[in-house]
Amino acid sequence: MEHHNFDQSVMILNSCGNQILSNCTPDEYSRVISVLEDAILATDLAVYFRKRGGFFSMVKSKQCDLNREEVREQVRGMMMTVCDIAAITKPWPIQKQVAELVAGEFFEQGDIEK
Repeated sequence: MEHHNFDQSVMILNSCGNQILSNCTPDEYSRVISVLEDAILATDLAVYFRKRGGFFSMVKSKQCDLNREEVREQVRGMMMTVCDIAAITKPWPIQKQVAELVAGEFFEQGDIEK
């Protein structure tokens, strides 16, 4: 589902009236799209479980130098996972609505992949 979300994001960014990246240079555009893709794919729990050990080691060793791109990428990935999972802490009416939207998206993606 994460790949679908990324594809949809790029489609929206490239659709008429939504080209907020149109003034970027090709290198800037590629960088933004790469960060967007990494952030969205980080919400896949399989990715989280694969990367969490390295993240915890980095934090424990106090090697969190945010001037380093690989550190920013790790932190961004963990933050995306936290935000994704934290949805269940919202009040029930909001969580129910979010769950219905996610379930609808899930079934829609399943229909597309048939």
